[in-house]
Amino acid sequence: MNPSGDDGSTRLALMADPLLGDVSERRTMLQIGKLLTETVQSLCLVRVVAPGGIVLCTTTPLKVDQQVAIGLRSSELMAGSVERLHEDLALVRFLRPVALDQLLARQRRGDDGDRLAESVRLELQSQGSIDVHGDRHPVELYDISLAGAKISDLPTLRIGMPLSLFVDGLPECQARIRWRRHGCAGMAFVTRLPFDRLSQWVLTQRPRSDSLSLSVEPVLPHSAPEPLGVEQRISPPLPC
Repeated sequence: MNPSGDDGSTRLALMADPLLGDVSERRTMLQIGKLLTETVQSLCLVRVVAPGGIVLCTTTPLKVDQQVAIGLRSSELMAGSVERLHEDLALVRFLRPVALDQLLARQRRGDDGDRLAESVRLELQSQGSIDVHGDRHPVELYDISLAGAKISDLPTLRIGMPLSLFVDGLPECQARIRWRRHGCAGMAFVTRLPFDRLSQWVLTQRPRSDSLSLSVEPVLPHSAPEPLGVEQRISPPLPC
């Protein structure tokens, strides 16, 4: 994936497609998102978003008219269909227009006002193991992102405890436990996983069955666009 290789006129034209509206309606960005199809989930890079659609940079094979869903840092999934493809870019038309400024504001804080995690979570059914003070324990891996993971809880775990996570196909992840509840434990990685490594690895994993439902609709109905205030701007993404 080459997220900065946008010199071709076809690529530029796709990112300014009439579906996206005029310049005042769309937002250009470089933010990590999640792409769902009927069979797989993967990471993607969001390049342009507008009330009517979104442009993604992805290595996941897609076809025109294919049904997909896109998730950002908040919990909403936006359902749509693939409108155009060019190299690693995909233009997706939303099934229903979204209220863009509200959507972008919700990428920083959730409904309860708390700051959201920096990375989208990939929900899956996988196994791994953790090393805690030299003792190795098998664990269920429920979800993973560039910045952390959710695993099955163990009685020996404590908030703030350092540990290492081992998952086949991924590098060892040094982390600290951040929370424990409902039989699960969440960890934050000391060093973020490489974007390309995680995006390729997750294509080989079994997604959690309820994570692939494409029967979703945007929860934010379209409204007239308003100026994007400073407090609503998306913070720059970390390099991936």
